[in-house]
Amino acid sequence: MKLVMKVWSLSLVVLLVSCATAGPSTSVVTEPANQPVEGNAALSPVQPEATAPEQVVVETPVVVLPPPQPSVLLEQKARTLREAGLAFEALDTYLDASLLALATEQDGSDRFSVLTESFLKLAQELRLSNARPEVLYSTMTGKPFEQPFQVRFVDAAGKPVAGAPIRFLFKSKKSGRLAATGLTVVTDNDGLAGFAFPVPDFSGSDEVSFVLDVNAWLEKLVNAESPNTPGVTDGVARQIEALSLASKGSIRYSIDSLSKSIPMSLVFADYDQTGALMKREVQAGLLTGLAKSGFSVTPYAMNLALLKAKDDSTVLLAWLSQGKKSGRAVFGTSQVAEVTTADKKTTASVTGTLKVYDLETRKLVHVAKAGKAATAGDRATAITLAQQLLAKAFIDELTEELP
Repeated sequence: MKLVMKVWSLSLVVLLVSCATAGPSTSVVTEPANQPVEGNAALSPVQPEATAPEQVVVETPVVVLPPPQPSVLLEQKARTLREAGLAFEALDTYLDASLLALATEQDGSDRFSVLTESFLKLAQELRLSNARPEVLYSTMTGKPFEQPFQVRFVDAAGKPVAGAPIRFLFKSKKSGRLAATGLTVVTDNDGLAGFAFPVPDFSGSDEVSFVLDVNAWLEKLVNAESPNTPGVTDGVARQIEALSLASKGSIRYSIDSLSKSIPMSLVFADYDQTGALMKREVQAGLLTGLAKSGFSVTPYAMNLALLKAKDDSTVLLAWLSQGKKSGRAVFGTSQVAEVTTADKKTTASVTGTLKVYDLETRKLVHVAKAGKAATAGDRATAITLAQQLLAKAFIDELTEELP
């Protein structure tokens, strides 16, 4: 033990002497740090300066995802709109998404089918109906209906569908004749759409029809058709038209006439194929038939040549010149259009026009045009029968439509 300590002491002395004489460039050599030392008197060796462990950086590859296709963004928007209760806006967006996919994407036809299926499924859930089924719509000629004609549009849960175009179809008088008229109204936030029926200037019972207006959708499909996708949109267009028809409904109404209480004076002339005046069968039938139907009608005497005037004001002068300034002037003509004979039977066809004017306002109230044919054993009888049928047609129309 003493021997070991002496050796270590001697080595330390030598080391210190060397450091003192070597100068600044002399390296110092030390014993290994983990040299085993015996005894408690041993000095701890000089520890080397600690160094930080080397850090290893692992690079994670960056995956760049392609942006979503535009139709996918629109599809997501459609779903959001549907969840928000905006069903009709969702339908528009679904259709736009399907057409965008068809026009711009590689698998456009497949995407078009998927998106239009979502569109049609949602459309089939919507319901259009009369908003006031308990109301009886009735009025008098010249008086407005008390309430508007109104419909309600809802989804499968009964929630109102706003922004939907509803097409109303009804009759109105144009140039003295009843004609179909259309009007489109957009549903409000309560899913309601309605319109005020024009003040009626006619009488009778009929109905107002209503239907979901799909023309905008059909137009989009037509414009989307291209040589690259022939016929792809046809099937969807047919299904949309079927949806529109399925949504159709109607609201009944009645308009009572005041015309039977207004005095009428009537003149009517019948002409043959050459333009020659004939026996006045139509006038006789009109006077009898209108009186039986409850009208206040009397014959009026005037120069029959005036009935051929092109300007109705010339005919009205026949009444006004005699001081007739109230009631109604009823006048017209008929002419034999054709007479044929076959198998010992003669068929005659007659056409005619009847006009009704208000003498106070000098306004045209109604125009009736008709044509009738009859068959008999001889020419005269066939013509007479056709004229009688013509008179009946005029009576039926005035009874139903004259305001």
